[in-house]
Amino acid sequence: MVAKSSRHITAKRGTDGKVEAVIVKNRAHELRLLAGGVVLVAALALACAEVRAPSGGTPDKTPPKLLSSVPASGQIDVSGKPTIKIRFSEAVQPGTGPQVFISPRPVGKPRIKWHGSELSVTLPETLATNQTYVIQVSATTSDLRGNKLDSAIIVAFSTGKTIDSGTIAGKVTQNGAPAAGATLALYAISSDTVSMVYDSVNADYETISNQKGNFEFRFLPKRLFRLIAFSDKNRNERFNPKTEPFGLSDRPIDLGGPLDLTNLELNMATVDTALPQVLTALYTQSKVIKVKLSKEISLAYLKLHPDSVLLKDSATQAERYHLVAFAERLDSAALGLTLLFGDIADGTYALHLRYDSLRPALTAPRVVVKAAKDKEPPTILSWLPGEKPLFVPAVKVGLTFSEPIDSACPKPGSLVLIQNETDTIAVSSRWSDPFQLEIIPAKLRPGAKYRLDLFGAGIADLAGNVVADSLRSFRFSTLSEDSMGTVTGTIVVSIPGHEADPVVLQLQDTRRKAKYRWEGGSREFRIDVPAGKYLLSGFVDSDRDGVRSPGTLSPFRYAETTGNYPDTISVRARFETTGIEFQLK
Repeated sequence: MVAKSSRHITAKRGTDGKVEAVIVKNRAHELRLLAGGVVLVAALALACAEVRAPSGGTPDKTPPKLLSSVPASGQIDVSGKPTIKIRFSEAVQPGTGPQVFISPRPVGKPRIKWHGSELSVTLPETLATNQTYVIQVSATTSDLRGNKLDSAIIVAFSTGKTIDSGTIAGKVTQNGAPAAGATLALYAISSDTVSMVYDSVNADYETISNQKGNFEFRFLPKRLFRLIAFSDKNRNERFNPKTEPFGLSDRPIDLGGPLDLTNLELNMATVDTALPQVLTALYTQSKVIKVKLSKEISLAYLKLHPDSVLLKDSATQAERYHLVAFAERLDSAALGLTLLFGDIADGTYALHLRYDSLRPALTAPRVVVKAAKDKEPPTILSWLPGEKPLFVPAVKVGLTFSEPIDSACPKPGSLVLIQNETDTIAVSSRWSDPFQLEIIPAKLRPGAKYRLDLFGAGIADLAGNVVADSLRSFRFSTLSEDSMGTVTGTIVVSIPGHEADPVVLQLQDTRRKAKYRWEGGSREFRIDVPAGKYLLSGFVDSDRDGVRSPGTLSPFRYAETTGNYPDTISVRARFETTGIEFQLK
């Protein structure tokens, strides 16, 4: 028996890499009847079944690479049609979001076409004379199996006799992990202090970080730039500070300047860019002004410049009283300050609180001062050293009170320090300021537990009100020297203008995640830690507040320089690990 087929079917590979069946033309074809009456209709089976690419073998994990470009990268004296063609080693497909960045940015929209292994970019304007053009293809571009580029592809050419040659490179992180797909934006600026409305301007150069968070700009002109890393959530290629996490560089991006720009580190975080405000400022019967702010502020400037906080006559704006001392208190998400100005005459005043040399002072235009009998007992705001075990040299014992305390206090017997629940340790004390009492134990022992008992009747405020609690106990402990090893080394800061700035170091136990801190202006360090393996990191504390600053947009300030020691540090009990050189450059 002879069966007639009216279709001839061939296989063709689709754009997604799969094989799909395609009917080409009609053609009679004979199929013979096999033994047992089974008819084999190969064409029908092919038409109905899903046809796949051949299976087996080693999976393709090789990312596409740049084979060539027209014009060639680095070519000079380019003229003619403004079309750039880039050829890859295999067929490619764009990722999500912007994929091609052109610098200088054209006024009109370029025509971008992906076709197999070739990408063509047609500029909307005629090529300018004596201009370096840079075309960057995002690292999120991949082959048809999803293998992304190792790094952004950069093709540059010049219409003049020379081509720009500046390079910057680095890494972006977020929450301690590489930030893949972050947008890196370079803005040409005339000076470090220039303010910008970022969500209304386009960057002069942009690129995307690769899967390891690494980025690179090449073929840059010798001029000053500002570098910002951000998460382009709305994919509009513009930085929106109010809604997008961002990170700032720790130095000016001055091509041709003295600083190394090939190992930059930018740490992205969500930053509240709103300025703090005074929510309330109330004079209390304790003769202090309690201030509540809308957000936290750094207290470093206040500690160095207490005269930056003052009360002015609300009518004449004449300066009347300067800050004597202050205490910090935390009220939920807002920061609270208790301010002491000494004896203040009744009246209405304006509070001016400057917490930053480059920012406007915080103000409360109306603070009413009216003397009243103080019946409010003082409370304890905070205490040191806290419950975390420390080595003896790191232990500092102290109490911070809610209002000024009579300097004749504490009365004898008001402070009792107990070691291991049995032995009484002699203590002395002194007032650092009217709020803060420093307690000095005669001697602390390694590997011991301590309890500090405070009898409230022995401590009173300036009006004679004693501490509200009749007895408060605070517990702390010290680490044993038998389990202790030491890490010593030197610090090298090679950043012009910051060579003498203090540095904060941190050793983190790789297993227990415990952290041990050192800070100071010396360039030699010694840190006592339990035996174990540690990662060493640190930063230049230029503003001297003990906290690494990520920088600010307004006024613009660079982030504080951070660094990581490249090797894990092993510490043995009762031994010293020496020769560590920690570089910040």
